[in-house]
Parts: sequence; C-alpha cells; structure tokens
Amino acid sequence: MADRPARLVAQRLRLGSHVVAWVAVTCTALALATQLLGTPNGSIAALQALTPWATVPLVGLAVLAAATHRDRLGFVAASVAIGHLVIVAPLVFPDRGPAAAPAAAPVSVTFVNLLYSNDRVDQAVDSLFSADSDVIAMAELSSPQIAVMSAHPLAGRYPYRVEQPRERAGGLLLWSKLPIRSRARTDELRRSIDVTLDAPDGPLRVVVVHPPPPVFNHSVWDAEIAALPSVVAESEAPTVVIGDFNASYFHPPFRAAVDAAGLLDAHAAVGQGLTPTWPTDEWVPPFVTLDHVLISSSLAVLDAGQYGVPGSDHRAIWAEIAAAA
Repeated sequence: MADRPARLVAQRLRLGSHVVAWVAVTCTALALATQLLGTPNGSIAALQALTPWATVPLVGLAVLAAATHRDRLGFVAASVAIGHLVIVAPLVFPDRGPAAAPAAAPVSVTFVNLLYSNDRVDQAVDSLFSADSDVIAMAELSSPQIAVMSAHPLAGRYPYRVEQPRERAGGLLLWSKLPIRSRARTDELRRSIDVTLDAPDGPLRVVVVHPPPPVFNHSVWDAEIAALPSVVAESEAPTVVIGDFNASYFHPPFRAAVDAAGLLDAHAAVGQGLTPTWPTDEWVPPFVTLDHVLISSSLAVLDAGQYGVPGSDHRAIWAEIAAAA
C-alpha cells in the first residue's frame, strides 16, 4: 500500500509529460502550417520567426517517443520535424550564387539599425568606421546622432552622403566613398534611400530599406515586402537592397518576394543564413535574422559577416560583393 502514492505520482507525471509533448507537437505543426498561409497578421509573423528553433527539439522528441514506444507521438513529431527541415534546408545547403568576374573590383557594404534610443553612439560609430566599408547604411538615427557621426575623425572618408534623420525609428542614412551618380525616389517604400553609385566596374544601385515591424503595422510591412520585385525592376543596374527588413527567411511573403525579384541573400550564400541579428539588448540571445544584404544576379558574394554594435539592439551586417562572371 505504501507504494500506491508513488505509483500515482509517477502515472500523473507520465500523463503530464505526454500532454505537454502533444501540445508542443501541435503548436509546432500549426507553425509549420502557417508557412502555407503566408503571414496574415503580426501574431503569425512572430510565431513564424521561431520556425528554425523548433527543428532540433522535434527531432529529439521523435527519438524519445520512439524509444519509449509512443509510436503515434513519435510518428507525428518526426513528420512535423521533416516539414521543418524542408523549410530550413535551403539555409543549411545554400545557393552560393555566381562566381565573381576574374578582374572585378570588390565593393564592401555595411548596415546597422543603430536604435533611436542608443546612448552609446560614439562607440557605435567607432565600430562602424573601423570596418572601413565603401558604403555605410543605417536606420533609426536622428539629427543629434548624425552630428556625432559627422564629428568623428574618420568621417571625411565618406564625402558622398544621403541623410534622412527622423525621430524614433524613421531615420535613414547612406554614406559612401564612391560618388553618387544619381538618386531616385521609390514610391512603393515609405522609408528608403535609392541611389546609384559610381563603382569601379560601373554603376551600382544601392537601396536602403526599413519596413515597419509586422506586429505593429502589418499592412504596410506586407505591402513593402511585396513591392521588392517591382523596386528591383526599376533599374537595370546591378542592385543591392540592404536594411532591416523586419522579416526573416521564415516569413513566406519575404521569401516569395526575394525569389520573385531574383535576389540572393549574401549571408545565406556564405552559410550564415541562420545566424540571428536581433535582439542583442535583451536577456534572451538573438533568435531571428531581420537584417539582410540582398543582391541581384549580376553580382557575386565574396564574403559576408556581422558584428555587435554598442548600444544597438541589432548586429551590424556587412558584405563584400563584385561583378559576377
């Protein structure tokens, strides 16, 4: 009789773990199903951002269920895990894109969402200038922050500038060592900079973007992501679209727009497509890749990476590109 309470506790623990496992599998199955539905609202967008992190636990759960003879649970968990693996596979085995032309001159670009409330702007600017990119693009910066940047000893390296300071998250900036040949207005994007530079191998178009987060303004986010193909088609020049897209590969509208525009994600091409860029200022580690360097098919990726920026909630991203062979 003394063993009966212990057996009851054990049975309840097993039942509880079984219920938790089924709830977890159901939630991840629903997250996978949303990949077929697009991103209809901000809540779904937040759920989809977690897609890659479900894969490893699902595989572990499937193995554990099989080992404990919970065949139905194991089958469902394995099936959902395979679905997640299919979604993640292109980032694990990425398209490297074309090779660079033999005599092509490299051009380096860097982008960071500075964070409008950044109180370490001087240190942030130090880290950006130390990278010595040919082009620096930024989002979420105000006039006082631009003033700090302009006062830096290395600011003179970037004589060609487009600045759109705004309060809070609306500001954008592009500084370049390469002359600005022309500047355009991209009506489909509410916050953007669109310039064509005189690069060593000819004109190079750079479009800086920062759509609003889908959890706050889903309709504008959806429209601006969908506009990427038409924006890229506005010019025949080799094009770089760079910025904080507030979207990851696991948001179907972003994935569809990148494919339709014929763009290649520079970081995915070098095997960093799963490396997260946000958030860097919370108790949780970064878990989603919102920042991207997207290039047209006439360009090749030589290298790409990212690094932390003091005071920002995003990691800076950079890429070195050249004319494709």
